[in-house]
Amino acid sequence: THGKVSSSPFIIPNTLPATSSKTSRPASAIIVFKYSTASRASFVNGSLVHPLPGVDVNALIEKATQSDSNVCIYGETGTGKDVIGKRIHNLSNRSLYPFVAINVAAIPEELAESMFFGHEKGAFTGAVARRIGFFEEANNGTLFLDEIGDMSLKMQVKLLRVLQEGCITRVGGNGEIPVNVRVIIATHVDIHSLVEKGMFREDLFYRLMGLTINIPRLAERDDDVIVLANMFI
Repeated sequence: THGKVSSSPFIIPNTLPATSSKTSRPASAIIVFKYSTASRASFVNGSLVHPLPGVDVNALIEKATQSDSNVCIYGETGTGKDVIGKRIHNLSNRSLYPFVAINVAAIPEELAESMFFGHEKGAFTGAVARRIGFFEEANNGTLFLDEIGDMSLKMQVKLLRVLQEGCITRVGGNGEIPVNVRVIIATHVDIHSLVEKGMFREDLFYRLMGLTINIPRLAERDDDVIVLANMFI
């Protein structure tokens, strides 16, 4: 159910309120800091926001909420990629379903297939019960994959298959299980450069690049520096 909080340490449950009307969306704002008590800035879904003139990020976020295409969010560590991913989900037509956020770099390679696709009881030593994977957890909702560039080539092949065929098979299982999941990826590295180095599959790259959002560095956002500085003074 979409209100269930998962026990998985890699999943961030969707605890933010869904927006039911487009008229309630704040105009021209970009999330720049996750947790704050700053008095000079406004807040959206518990996050500090500040207008960012001259940058098209806001328009791209709005565009992403109006389609169901996959999204790639580029930005340095700390620029709020996960918060923007959750905001896109909350303002999309999938907002009533789970937002499952995964840190790809934190998943051990030997457990990756089981964690993404689940496993059946007895599939391997220690599999004492059936386990639902990330894709089934996120069914009808959004799967947010942070640090996608750290995914192994072996797992990239399996992810590509799911995106192409819209179904998964649990480890130790035989039947295919249909899944309907929107994928939002985030990275601080240039995925295209990984493709050129043979570290990321080109076919998966094009499958994931539905809409790209580049988050500017804080050094490029002078107004936000002032807001944050005043918050800590």
